[in-house]
Amino acid sequence: MGTLPPGFEDLEPFSDDWNVASVGERYERRKASTQAELTRFYEAVQARMEAMLAHLDPFDIYALPEPERRLYRILCGLCEASAAVELIGAPYLVPPDGHDLDYRKALEIL
Repeated sequence: MGTLPPGFEDLEPFSDDWNVASVGERYERRKASTQAELTRFYEAVQARMEAMLAHLDPFDIYALPEPERRLYRILCGLCEASAAVELIGAPYLVPPDGHDLDYRKALEIL
């Protein structure tokens, strides 16, 4: 039995890796992925984004059944992966000093 709603079986390969609840966890998932993995994920989810949104629209976002919660989290993962695919061209940005740019430190400054 799948972990996603019926009709989204093609996204099952991403269901476990991207079933993370927080922005920080999604950032860590992105950092732990290769660019090829992120691109495969991005392309698969981007192609299904409209169907995913249409499926999730009638649900209360704060009371999603588990299959829909997993689908929603995959959709959130698309936002994270898009930074690597569309903007950076790598799983994470490495500034000239060679240190990983951690978004959490940037938020502390703000």
